[in-house]
Amino acid sequence: MRAVTVAPGTGRARLVEIEEPPKLGETQVRVKVLQVGVCRIDRAILRGDIGRPPLSSGSLVIGHEMTGRAIELGRAGEGVRLGDLVAATVRRGCGACQSCEKGQSDLCY
Repeated sequence: MRAVTVAPGTGRARLVEIEEPPKLGETQVRVKVLQVGVCRIDRAILRGDIGRPPLSSGSLVIGHEMTGRAIELGRAGEGVRLGDLVAATVRRGCGACQSCEKGQSDLCY
């Protein structure tokens, strides 16, 4: 699949091919992206103001404001059916702040 990636602080984005995860987790949903936006958070990542890539990678996939259609469901998925329109929250929280402890990683300090 294609993704726009950035190495934070480089000021450069690239369109790359990345592998799809081979198997869904029990509560995961595979989504076919229909539209994606690039916001000022993505621009801040590009500048290097915020964001850290995972230790296993030197880059981040940007475009967290997206709409898509559910095309595959994990076994224990609830509340989503095949074909549903969905929007995703994909920010990784720190796991330790008040927001993360409440399960609201999108509001991570």
